[in-house]
Amino acid sequence: MLWGYEAGMDIPLLATFLDYSPREVVRELSRQAFSMPTPSENRKALRYGASWEPAEVKRLIEGFQQGLAPTDIASELGRDELGVCWRILETCRPSMGRLEP
Repeated sequence: MLWGYEAGMDIPLLATFLDYSPREVVRELSRQAFSMPTPSENRKALRYGASWEPAEVKRLIEGFQQGLAPTDIASELGRDELGVCWRILETCRPSMGRLEP
């Protein structure tokens, strides 16, 4: 999975290629990138499922660049951890420091 992500494959393409759900791909990549075994999906989060506003994406990028944990960014933005991890993986494309099979 990591080789595909590092090669530039997006989450839906990885999911299709590996016969995983996109959520499974995000969870595994989050485990690798953020040391989060299972980012939570909180349907009660204020902005759960809502479209991302440009100001939110800007703050997400800033938080990521400042080294904030996805949990902290999620709390600040009223999002769930899974959604924040997903958006970071799509937008910021963090490099995976270690490659595991």
